Amino acid sequence: MRFLSRISLAFIILNVLVILTSWMISAVMPALGINSLLSYAGIRWFFGCFSDNLSSEILVWLLLLGIGGQVFISSNIINVFKGINPVGYKQRLAISASLVISGIILLSVFLLALKPHAMLLSVTGDLFPSPFSYALIPIVSFSLLSIGATYGLIAEVYTGFHDIFKSMVRGVNHIAPVIVAYIFTAQFYYSVKYVLSNIL
Repeated sequence: MRFLSRISLAFIILNVLVILTSWMISAVMPALGINSLLSYAGIRWFFGCFSDNLSSEILVWLLLLGIGGQVFISSNIINVFKGINPVGYKQRLAISASLVISGIILLSVFLLALKPHAMLLSVTGDLFPSPFSYALIPIVSFSLLSIGATYGLIAEVYTGFHDIFKSMVRGVNHIAPVIVAYIFTAQFYYSVKYVLSNIL
């Protein structure tokens, strides 16, 4: 948390420096073609494109990984493989069901993306980039969620969907510091990109 707060502060300061530097350079050396973030157009861009700059797939990936990862971790399935908790009948049944779910997911991925002429390959038959590569993080998140929820319900770590939902919410809470750091980082990146758009 402390590291991410320092990263966020660093990018806030860098963004302020970019704003001031772009204004000074554009005023002193207009021939360079630097876009000032304090000009009429720069201010309109900053406010008008703020949401668009942040609404990338990375933000969605962070949320999905937080949700799926937390359900998987909170199910205590990892403790079984570490040998921390004694394995009883319910845990063995839950592991078996989780393995079945894992097999179904792997088979589905193979049929949809890994065999020749699969649906999720690109039009040229490539795996990267393709619809599969764009959906890789959502697939991983859904897999973690499904496996964790299956194990947790059968092993009675989760008593129902309400417990799973609470775990999803905790996942968003845990990933929140990363999302905040991402917001400041992304805005700095797009500010620099706008300032240098006439040069690059």
